[in-house]
Amino acid sequence: MNIQQIKCLIADEKTKIGEGELFSSPSYRNYLQNIADNVSGKYGRGAFVQTEYAPDIDDTASTDNFTIKINTANILARSFRKMSHKNLSNIGLIGHECGHILFTDFSIAKRFQQAVLNGKFYPKKPAAKDFRSKTYKNNLAEILKVFDEQNPVKLKVISKIALYLSNVVEDGYIERLMKAKFPGSISIGIQLNNIRQTEIMPSLKDMIDHGYKPISIMANLLLQYVKTGRIENQDDIKNEYTDVLYDCIQTLDFAIDERNPKERISAVNHLLVYCWQFISSIFDEINESEDEGENPNGDTSGKNPSNDSADSTENDTADEIMNQLDSELCESSEMAENMSAKNIEIEETEISENEQERMKHEQTAIENMISEDDGLTTFNNDYISKVTDNELENIVNSFAEWKVFAAVEDSLADGLTEDVKQIDFGNIHRNVHIIINRQKYLNGNEIELYNKAMIELRPVSKTLQKCVLNVIKQRQRGFTERGLYMGSRIDHTAFYRNDGKIFTKRNRPNDEIDLSVGVLVDMSGSMSGERIKMAQAMALIVYDFCKSLNIPVTVYGHDSDYRNVNLYSFAEFDSIDGNDKYRLMNIYAGSSNRDGCAVRYVAEKLVKRNEETKLFIIVSDGQPAAENYCGTGAEQDLRNIRKEYVAKGITFIAAAIGSDKEAIKRCYGEQCFLDITDLKTFPLTIAKLIAKYAIE
Repeated sequence: MNIQQIKCLIADEKTKIGEGELFSSPSYRNYLQNIADNVSGKYGRGAFVQTEYAPDIDDTASTDNFTIKINTANILARSFRKMSHKNLSNIGLIGHECGHILFTDFSIAKRFQQAVLNGKFYPKKPAAKDFRSKTYKNNLAEILKVFDEQNPVKLKVISKIALYLSNVVEDGYIERLMKAKFPGSISIGIQLNNIRQTEIMPSLKDMIDHGYKPISIMANLLLQYVKTGRIENQDDIKNEYTDVLYDCIQTLDFAIDERNPKERISAVNHLLVYCWQFISSIFDEINESEDEGENPNGDTSGKNPSNDSADSTENDTADEIMNQLDSELCESSEMAENMSAKNIEIEETEISENEQERMKHEQTAIENMISEDDGLTTFNNDYISKVTDNELENIVNSFAEWKVFAAVEDSLADGLTEDVKQIDFGNIHRNVHIIINRQKYLNGNEIELYNKAMIELRPVSKTLQKCVLNVIKQRQRGFTERGLYMGSRIDHTAFYRNDGKIFTKRNRPNDEIDLSVGVLVDMSGSMSGERIKMAQAMALIVYDFCKSLNIPVTVYGHDSDYRNVNLYSFAEFDSIDGNDKYRLMNIYAGSSNRDGCAVRYVAEKLVKRNEETKLFIIVSDGQPAAENYCGTGAEQDLRNIRKEYVAKGITFIAAAIGSDKEAIKRCYGEQCFLDITDLKTFPLTIAKLIAKYAIE
């Protein structure tokens, strides 16, 4: 399959990719991973992104301080019609979760939650003098009284509400920093989600009409204010909720601008005091359940801990309340229990006036983007719109390529298996199963390992490439060979010579390297340690050298177990996905070696090549050693194979890197034997050998 055919397949595949397939694709995950890397990398932190496309579940996004999980079909993304806006929404979620990883001190939040469960304030108890209103002073006294009672059910309810308020404040804090420090798609994505989330939230009137618990109404209003600076109150209702909200605003504004996490938690303690009248109404229900659970003697569950029935009633009521709160409280970030990392030190704590003005302008632009009739219009910010559209187009291209390459790899793998059926491996290998192993997808760390390894190895390849290219340039110009015994012309300037070398020959311009290379690496157990490491280094250099000079190259490894021969296809002549160099990182030492099958299989691949010179490099540390395949019989099998394929035009090089070199010499013959004494020079020795054949 040629390049033009591949391009046609990719173009056709692009037209078939739908939203669900795109947002669940590896290409889209990699795209979001790159965003997370760029964000967290600025502060030397890492974040691994996991994606799923699950429109039927409520999950949006979360982090455990190391992994970010995002449902790319979450309710916010689904609310938009244009794919670029869905994409921006997901970018905003990635930015939000990265904000927690970078700037949230999760250990403080955990201590705060535990302190409330124990009936204590953390990091310090609010003082009555902090509140001007007598109502709030009384609220503080009531909270302390409940804390002293140590009723675990009530403390559990308070802890849940306190943690929710803490999450609201933390969301405001980290989003303020992310919008300031990462302008563009991350900032706009965060604000886009906030506006849409606020629109999705029920209004104050709706919450009252639907019988929401008072604390749910109050907490949702606080979240709306933190997200957009206002609340959904189109009916301009003024009641106890709006009165408390206005009292909370100054505390909220302070908290989301406060760098010290303990001070932010202290602000949450103040919010608990402000909202206490709505929290305490829940306890009326719990007290009613206590009365219902009163025993025949008049003891209540609160006064008689041994009354299991009363305790059960109280707990059941609390569970019902908690479940209702879960359904009524609008989504804010949840702090995972196992988070303990401290937040990043931030150099700049103040947001400049220019940054504040820019964020206000962005919010206005996004509000104008969202219309009442169809859910969205186009961005006022043309630059951001074009960037996100272009990025999506690149993702679609990448995913289409990935799908085509995957299909081609499937076809290639099928072809490799079919090739096995066409080869007669001889009687000595009868009833032996040949298994072709071709890694379809990368495991995830091969690219990193390859880049690290090539820091040292690439200069070796580049040096040899330069030498070969210099010869090729000379060939392109054409050149005259002098001092020959026979030639097309007599060199009159050489008559003084007495050795008869007085002829010259003009070589025509030629820039082609007429060479193909096959490499077969013994991956048996005895190759472990330094041997397999150097064999892999050799394969990396050879592959880089050949691909850079457009020399066709294939690299295989082999081992065996009982009557199975495992052939590992690391690099193929006709591979197109560009990942073969990374597949080479999976060369390892396995079990036994049944060399004859592997040598014949790779030799057959070379025979089919059209290049004049076909170089077959076999790397081994000893004679074959497998079930019913060893000793003189195995050696004779290899000698016969070498003789057969030498007659078909293949040049063998058997590189012996172990202690059993004499056996390798017997198998492949003196003329094919290459004794590698120093393993450290082995990769360079083989690369130089290929360079020599490339220019001959």
